[in-house]
Amino acid sequence: MRISEATRIHIYIVGFGMAMLVFILMLKSKDEPIEECLPENNHYELVETNIETNHDSITICMVEQLLKNNNMEHWEIVLAQIILESGRLTSNLSKSNNNLIGMKHPRQRPTTSLEEKNGYAYYSDWRSCIFDYMIWQSRYAKKLSVEEYYQKLGETYAEDKQYVNKLKEIVNGRI
Repeated sequence: MRISEATRIHIYIVGFGMAMLVFILMLKSKDEPIEECLPENNHYELVETNIETNHDSITICMVEQLLKNNNMEHWEIVLAQIILESGRLTSNLSKSNNNLIGMKHPRQRPTTSLEEKNGYAYYSDWRSCIFDYMIWQSRYAKKLSVEEYYQKLGETYAEDKQYVNKLKEIVNGRI
């Protein structure tokens, strides 16, 4: 598929704009109140993750804060992945494995996953899952533009052919 020069320039401008947005958000204080994460209706549902080893409560806002506070590259896309993969933190995988993002237990890279359980990585808590994704990202998807990141996810991360389109819909509805 051939991309016109005008389209290529547009992609670079959009990518630059997203990079600037991430940069500005990174400069914000890490101690800002959590209430700033809340949507217009000021409500995110609290989801209990009643797991044998970890009785922890988690909200989308808490996940967003962790992504931002740890300078996650493309945090908006990663948050969209978490929303999609975990069914807004309600999936069986997110509850039983503390696996918010559908991570597989890696064989050849460092990981925070404790073991494989039901075909997916099992984590001691949801934060460990986020940190494992950061390891994956730093190893396989570091310093990519927004479009390159989407392309990487579409080619290597998900089996669903509409995965990237679904992520873009979530990101565009949230930002």
